[in-house]
Amino acid sequence: MPLFETAQEWSEQFLCQGFTYAEQMYMLEKSGLQVFNHKEMNLHLKYIGIKTFMPYLHYFWRKDDDGLYFKYISWGDVYRLYQFNDELRILILHVMGKIEIAFRAQITYQMEQPYGCFWQNRKELFKSPEGKILKDGRQVVQCVYTEIQDFMKKYFTLAEPRPFQDVMDKMTFGLLYRIYSHLKGYREKEIIARELGIPPVCAFSSSMYALEELRNCCAHPQWIWNRRFRVVPDPFFRVSENTWLVNYSNVKREKTFYRFCLLNYFMQIIDPEFNFNQRLRTLLEQYKDVISLSEMGFLEEWEQEEMWKNL
Repeated sequence: MPLFETAQEWSEQFLCQGFTYAEQMYMLEKSGLQVFNHKEMNLHLKYIGIKTFMPYLHYFWRKDDDGLYFKYISWGDVYRLYQFNDELRILILHVMGKIEIAFRAQITYQMEQPYGCFWQNRKELFKSPEGKILKDGRQVVQCVYTEIQDFMKKYFTLAEPRPFQDVMDKMTFGLLYRIYSHLKGYREKEIIARELGIPPVCAFSSSMYALEELRNCCAHPQWIWNRRFRVVPDPFFRVSENTWLVNYSNVKREKTFYRFCLLNYFMQIIDPEFNFNQRLRTLLEQYKDVISLSEMGFLEEWEQEEMWKNL
């Protein structure tokens, strides 16, 4: 293979060759990667796949005039970084499951109190359809009320009306978010946001949108540990008895650390005994030899923040 200026160019050329497992190992070793257990590496390539490992190889890749892009790096380092991401992904999905249940419960309760158990069938409670331009230039019309009705037709018979309590369990986090964001009544949205700890509706809504993106990346699954996320949530001040960042303005909100903070904050409200703080710390300590806290957007003195103090 020729010399490359960037890891992206290198990986694109690597992936388009259609190498066998043995050829993949040979080319990686030729690029400077140390392989101490070929049998184990072959197993990883066979059941995980080289494409999955590319983001982790990118992290270690360094430009080299001799084509030795992975000097002093072993396949064990690459695999450990993959393991960290995988365990982090599972932890986040665990937490997101709890947040999703709480979100469902609050939407259900706060809407059925004033509007009854079948409120999802009342068209007047939702905003009018909105036009949206897709990346390819196509225009689509978003109508959450229609989306709910289509969902009901797909999963339930309409002969007998179903209360929202009966249908919410089958709804995705994304649909729940769209239902919340398209509610016409600001008062109900504000109550839901306050009950979950972030009264400013715009900050709560954008935070949930960011967590939806995070959840989708974890569920597919994708690499997340040092990802730069597309959704940048609105900042907010400390708004309850639960601890939030003092230096929130210094945090890069497109990075993973800010999402850790959101998860930690919500868990203080939803399930304080889960101790997300300690679980995350344990994971960071276990893989400290291959990860970079700065890559994830951690503040230099993050452990001095009240919400991250190791109590």
